[in-house]
Amino acid sequence: MLTSNGHNFGTADISKAYCSGLQELCANGKPKTDVSQAVFVCMNEQPSSVELLCACSGKCRNDAETNFIAHCDKPCIND
Repeated sequence: MLTSNGHNFGTADISKAYCSGLQELCANGKPKTDVSQAVFVCMNEQPSSVELLCACSGKCRNDAETNFIAHCDKPCIND
């Protein structure tokens, strides 16, 4: 997706952005995981902040303890 459909980011640029944000998931500047499965948030202006929100309640977790996989700490329950 990042390399096609009008985005045209180079593989080296994608790896650099990934490793800049998640240094512990990279070795020697190269991702240890498949970057095509990562979520990238592209912003036009800097500095910016992004807050991840849970749709139903709870706190959004995105930390080393949870392997940097964003999720809600409490599951959504449909009644």
